[in-house]
Amino acid sequence: LERNADHLHFSHFAFTRIGNGCFHAAAPLRNLTIEDCTFEDIYRFVENTASDENAAEIRGFAIRRCSGRGVERGFLRIRYAANHGVIEDCSAVGVPAEGDEVLPAGCALDDRAHDIIYRRCVMENFQQWRAGDYWNGDGFSDEPDNRAIVYEDCIARGSTDGGFDCKSRDVVLRRCVAEDNKRNFRIWSGHALMQDCVSRSPNFRGAAEEETSPCHIWIGDEHARILIERLTIDEPSAETALFEIDYEGARIDVQGLNVQAPRENWGDDAEQ
Repeated sequence: LERNADHLHFSHFAFTRIGNGCFHAAAPLRNLTIEDCTFEDIYRFVENTASDENAAEIRGFAIRRCSGRGVERGFLRIRYAANHGVIEDCSAVGVPAEGDEVLPAGCALDDRAHDIIYRRCVMENFQQWRAGDYWNGDGFSDEPDNRAIVYEDCIARGSTDGGFDCKSRDVVLRRCVAEDNKRNFRIWSGHALMQDCVSRSPNFRGAAEEETSPCHIWIGDEHARILIERLTIDEPSAETALFEIDYEGARIDVQGLNVQAPRENWGDDAEQ
């Protein structure tokens, strides 16, 4: 999609064996809508990279009810100063990438993209195998210069790194579920809000090679102020950390916590 391709509405397309972008926004666009599409055996469903040295932000977009499998890199990448977007009822299943050349991410925000909301989206199995001492692969990711990013009722499952890997300012996660990822929720943001989220069974697929550890909630900002309300953790192992905090200066306010864990995690009777 090149310059002046504004106010377009695409629906009911079926894509098979497509490279980087079943839809590729290569120039500034306004009011783009993509709905009710399917895909299989692709590199990326929505790509947003300029065809020249200029930016290619999308101002106002909606992606709804698009789903598929066999995704090598990701469902979407939104970049530049793209803004006021909604992604609803979409799902994608990845295929493992071998080595460290491809960094899979189901949904990836980059640059200065802002005011974007995800609702009821599911990203599964975005994995990087045999990639040395750190295996990447995220379900959802955003970056430090992103802002006003909201995830509602989304699921991230089966990633070799973060289910939700959030670096954006004041990120919000409501009723999200992360399971079977190395680190289910990775919060790098200085400020974040998590409400009614569920973390289940982190899975450390690269344990034989990686120099890291699995956990449910990972906090990575030195001055983090994180509010977590009504969190549920389901942990069948007695060995996986519930919280991992990299800096002593971080502050996490947990208001309501339901932990389902084996008795080994409870401590000796004398210590209870």
